[in-house]
Amino acid sequence: MPIEPESFPPKLPPPSDVSRPLTRRRLLRLLGLAGVGIASIPVAEALIPFVSRLQQQLRSRNLSVASRSFPLMDVDNYAAFLKSRNFRRVTVSKIMASHAKERNGIRNMLPPRKLWTNLIPTLTVAEMIAQRLEEEVLRVVSAYRTPAYNAMCPGSAKNSQHLQNNALDLVFKSSPKKVAEVARELRSLGKFRGGVGVYASFIHIDTRGHNSDW
Repeated sequence: MPIEPESFPPKLPPPSDVSRPLTRRRLLRLLGLAGVGIASIPVAEALIPFVSRLQQQLRSRNLSVASRSFPLMDVDNYAAFLKSRNFRRVTVSKIMASHAKERNGIRNMLPPRKLWTNLIPTLTVAEMIAQRLEEEVLRVVSAYRTPAYNAMCPGSAKNSQHLQNNALDLVFKSSPKKVAEVARELRSLGKFRGGVGVYASFIHIDTRGHNSDW
């Protein structure tokens, strides 16, 4: 059966208190990295300034816990949501780190809460690919992109699937060509409907609902 977003209803954790500090220890726990030295975890190091910036923006906007009027700041909730899906071969830390990027002064952000579940079908495809290859996802190059950040990405489409949080650019140990062959085989078996794109160092997959190749 094709993987559809409606097959994955949201099971969101309760909103956390925005006044509660998101410490390094708490962030590492959410990302499944508790007990590991942060100096040895580049993706975690990339997330610390990202989280600090988000907390500064929260304080500057004087957001109340009750209003929850700035959902893009749900760093801990989004990490917990992703962790709750129990994907084994693509880690929460690598997904989250893909949002802590900047191009030409434009910073990427987390997806709005209403788009969170869009990524689950695509992550499921990534997990199936990794299982077929008997590999882990080495790096998530890109997941959600804001429109402003997407415009800064070379070669990106204005209507990119990344804007809907249903696309992933992934690096495996295997070559992008080999990974694409596995992805298209899964697609031919009806496991999903979506795009498969091959690039020099990574593969793009999405679950747009119709097939596309490049």
